[in-house]
Amino acid sequence: MKNPAASLHDLILPAPKKLWVRGGAEMEWQELENGRQELIPVFPITIESIEPLGSAEPLRDNLERIIGHRYSYRIQTSDGIEREASVYTPASIKQEAPDFTVLLDTAWFTTLDGHNDNVATTILSETSLPVISIGAEHSAVSSSAFNPVALGKTVLQSATISLAKSAQSSQLIGAALAELHSIPTHFIKVGESRGGMVSPAQAAYAERYDNEIPYMDITAPCVPIRLFEEDGDMLRLGQFPMSEVMGAVAVGVETARKKITNRLLGTVSLNAHFGISNVIGQAPALASGEAGEFPKWMRRDSAIHIVTFGNDSVSRPEVWKDLYAEFPNAAIITLHGTHMTLAHPETLRHLVDRINKFKVESKTKSNIVSSIDWKKVHLKDDDRRISSKHLQELKQVI
Repeated sequence: MKNPAASLHDLILPAPKKLWVRGGAEMEWQELENGRQELIPVFPITIESIEPLGSAEPLRDNLERIIGHRYSYRIQTSDGIEREASVYTPASIKQEAPDFTVLLDTAWFTTLDGHNDNVATTILSETSLPVISIGAEHSAVSSSAFNPVALGKTVLQSATISLAKSAQSSQLIGAALAELHSIPTHFIKVGESRGGMVSPAQAAYAERYDNEIPYMDITAPCVPIRLFEEDGDMLRLGQFPMSEVMGAVAVGVETARKKITNRLLGTVSLNAHFGISNVIGQAPALASGEAGEFPKWMRRDSAIHIVTFGNDSVSRPEVWKDLYAEFPNAAIITLHGTHMTLAHPETLRHLVDRINKFKVESKTKSNIVSSIDWKKVHLKDDDRRISSKHLQELKQVI
């Protein structure tokens, strides 16, 4: 007879394969390299509609010059789930066609506005690359929050969510929006927290939609091992709230000092459908350890940069280092900070530096990815790279 505690664990935090079955996946063998194959869940999803949300919004720099435009869409997939997505195109795109598009997935409970809009706009401004930002499931729901039938539908749809399904959906939607705007499907894949967790899985789905991912750069991925399967998980979870309060203070001080706090408004949505989806759908997937499965789905020569933070008790940097131990083009860097440090302006500054370095290396090597010197791209985010003032701020607060 199964242990009651184990049964409750399985009910609240299903194992990845159970999540994939709920989402209607069929398992398919996929060859990666040198005869190595992995079983990948493939979900029966297509795009039903792409609805523009208003007209293009001009993006301006500090001197009020137009640097690009933001186009917003409501997208419905064949599973009935609606999500919002935005495309950021640089003003220079007519003069010089870009070689890459930055594809961004959002963190847990966050919208495309506020923090994520600031990240996307900054990347566009500092790299001159187009950006596609894809919201999580139910980030764009047209039904009334007080319609019980619609809320019940959201509950049922949320039960089909997994990180793998989110990853496949992002590659599907990214390809469609790139075609709509005539921008490259050579994606530089970025994301924070949940967005970083779904990114490695996208390597398995990119080719299905004629996409390529030559470089990934992710920040603060969490829970590589299913929660409550190891001793110490309760202690780590108990430490998380207090460390994040301190991390939030550090981020708040720095954003206020740089006078960019107003850019963070709208980061969290109060939409009831989105809240239900994040609690019932996203949370079990994030806690399932599913993210720890995805390195197996990547080619060993894949290039990925992973930023973790030393006081982020749910990130488990040592586990990520083990999972990518056989990836010569991977760099897993642990910085001072907590999970909230992903929103620190310095974190974004270094991401932009690496993207620009990748652009330079790629162009120097005539876009032959295998010839790139990845050590130059990774830049090694350690104490030597981060300003001493920023380190002092973090060390005082954390």
